Amino acid sequence: MTTHPQTAQHTETSGAPSTEAAILDRLSHCIDRSCVICVEHAASMQPRLTHWQTWEKPQCFNGDLGSIYASIEDCRRKHADHHIRLSVENMTWRSRLSLAVYRPH
Repeated sequence: MTTHPQTAQHTETSGAPSTEAAILDRLSHCIDRSCVICVEHAASMQPRLTHWQTWEKPQCFNGDLGSIYASIEDCRRKHADHHIRLSVENMTWRSRLSLAVYRPH
């Protein structure tokens, strides 16, 4: 795993990421414009049994992390007691990444 200079500098000054903004900032190095992004939420997280619900329609990543932050924040306001994750699917490489960005507890 390569470390980007910006990430290393951020880690030294602030420690581990504690907010979804810090996590998504680091994630921005991994996603590109060919990715489809979806915010999902669930009342509880249980291995293999979690039923994730889509918050909004999946969207192609256009380089604007602000819209992702806004979507996560809207979902959190509506479902404050739910877990929220970001699902990223790269259509070019046929790979998928899911990342929990909010836990209510």
